[in-house]
Amino acid sequence: MRIYQVLLVAIAVSCHCLAVRAGVLDDFEKDATKDRSHERHHDYYEDNYRHYHHHYDDDGRRRPRGRSIGFDWEREPHRLGEPVLPFARFDGVYQTVETNVDARDFYAQVGYQAFGLDVRHTRFTETNPSDHLDVYRFHGLLRLGGAFESETLRQGAQSFWEVDVGLGYVQLAGNNRQGALSFTLPILLYPSKHWGLEFRPAWATINDSKLQDYDLSAHFLLKYVGLKVGYRWLKSPNMDLAGPYVGAVTRF
Repeated sequence: MRIYQVLLVAIAVSCHCLAVRAGVLDDFEKDATKDRSHERHHDYYEDNYRHYHHHYDDDGRRRPRGRSIGFDWEREPHRLGEPVLPFARFDGVYQTVETNVDARDFYAQVGYQAFGLDVRHTRFTETNPSDHLDVYRFHGLLRLGGAFESETLRQGAQSFWEVDVGLGYVQLAGNNRQGALSFTLPILLYPSKHWGLEFRPAWATINDSKLQDYDLSAHFLLKYVGLKVGYRWLKSPNMDLAGPYVGAVTRF
């Protein structure tokens, strides 16, 4: 009788041990073959959210980041007083070219975010002999710009940049009117809201003659208005109309 009891106890203990071992292996198998696509999906979007919305340093503290404007439609639009991507801008300058040649130049731009349109009219006037030459430019602009600023969006130090690609038309109106397609690539760099540099080149070919226009200027700004000084070269194959200028600018 005792032998049977011992055998029953031994069988029970063995079954218990097998059950325990089977449970561990089963858990391991389940863990090793678990479908974790939902977890990876959740982690992917969490990581992307952290990447695009928050930048952290090694200690987990949030770092300041830049604010891009232009193609990034989810960002804040241009704010009044910022020097790049204006809703509207108007420039007027007076340029000295030669002793008896000067120029008056007017520039206007309207736009929203990445898209803009600009118009420029320059009248060169000669006193002896009396003559004038008008240069008209029209460009559709694809504008890309940005602002780099501290974590306090409106109070921190700010710098701005903008690069435009423009395609349009240029016309020379003197004794005759002739025109051609025009390409422009303005580059603007403002280390602060109150001063910056602009380079506005443009190129065209009229009747197989290359027309090159290079405009480099420094801007000193208040919130909506400012002063600009610069130098402009309007070059044909064998001649140029070049000289310094001074003027005013307003932008919104």
